[in-house]
Amino acid sequence: MDVGAIIRWLQQTNRLNEMAHVTAFQGNRIAEDGEEIPVRVAVLDYGPDAGDGRYMVVAEDDDGAIASGDPAETVEAAINAVDWNDFVLEEDDEDGGY
Repeated sequence: MDVGAIIRWLQQTNRLNEMAHVTAFQGNRIAEDGEEIPVRVAVLDYGPDAGDGRYMVVAEDDDGAIASGDPAETVEAAINAVDWNDFVLEEDDEDGGY
């Protein structure tokens, strides 16, 4: 499968943009109180045309808390860009910006 070609075809519809191939993983994260919480980790591949920002990692746990990092040139760099101690509930994140 040619991820870059598929993304280009999807974008050529002129109705879709910011397309990425998603590879998903499941596991558990250990919260500060020691509780194990199921988590899903998505590795987004925006294709070779995305350059230095080809990959991004987003994780979400069963409580709705999210951790993500900046886009990076490699999968390893994208994983390392995530602050894995910084799972934030979306409503908490929205309140603190102003």
